[in-house]
Amino acid sequence: MKHKFRIDFIALVVLLSFFAGCDGTFSLTKPITDPPVSTATDEEYRGEVTYSQTSDTDTGNNDSQSITSASEEISEKTAEETEAITEVQTDASEPVEISNATVESGSKTVYLTFDDGPSGKYSAQILDILEERGIKATFFTLGTYVDRNPEIVKRMKDEGHMVGCHTYSHDYSSVYSGAEGFKNEIKMWESSMEKALGSIPEEKLFRFPGGSVSKETGYAKEILFGMGYKGFDWNAVSNDCLLSSKPEDMTDEEYLKDSLISSLEYSFNLKTSPHIILMHETYFQTVEMLEWTIDYLTDQGCSFGTLDQLDSSWYF
Repeated sequence: MKHKFRIDFIALVVLLSFFAGCDGTFSLTKPITDPPVSTATDEEYRGEVTYSQTSDTDTGNNDSQSITSASEEISEKTAEETEAITEVQTDASEPVEISNATVESGSKTVYLTFDDGPSGKYSAQILDILEERGIKATFFTLGTYVDRNPEIVKRMKDEGHMVGCHTYSHDYSSVYSGAEGFKNEIKMWESSMEKALGSIPEEKLFRFPGGSVSKETGYAKEILFGMGYKGFDWNAVSNDCLLSSKPEDMTDEEYLKDSLISSLEYSFNLKTSPHIILMHETYFQTVEMLEWTIDYLTDQGCSFGTLDQLDSSWYF
């Protein structure tokens, strides 16, 4: 009975995490337009990522001032926002219809994705494991950390991984301040990538901080489409970002394993949806569990792909 309760609890958390801000934060009730609030306090446990506005000392540049300025000057749903949306919508008179990618029913291709890097602490270890196992993954990076760790981004590209945009700052008050603020976040990320790689990645991949869980991201999806980006949520998780909320009688390892197994069952039941697994580069537990994760997926008959192989976006 105790074990059944444990599995049911994990299944509930897995389901809630699809629609919550499980992206380095834990907020099941606040709308996506609110600034994120992290419950973690231990710096090592959280890795390097902080989601308040980053100081110049932390980033080594003055780009955070641009984010602050944009947030102060732009209000949501103004005439300027409407004009900005129209500007990037293409020539269609009707709003752009965003369709979800589909795969063949019963597909066992899985897409490993890692958010919030590149991390100076853990990304190299993740890349070592992937290289040793011959697996390619998709990394949704933050411009602030691209600026700090350009050599890691270059290694990702050189080793055949996909590098996508997770915005510049991950600061909700900037990312979701309105159309112009959203576009500014992407442009600043692109500027960071140009400095690190010499060019923007040819395949334009994007993931919303917190996921596309709010109707308020509708305008942002159209902006992404107009800028040539495909956006991706997830439908399987290790819940590495919710370790502080795991049951007291479970170890980190037990919780991560149960979360992944439960959510994969959910994902595979979606039939024709791609199976996209969310993890983060900023937790040492993720690194410690990665080889087990790969072995488990391989034993289930899974193969591995990168999100550029899908012909359109996939949202919740």
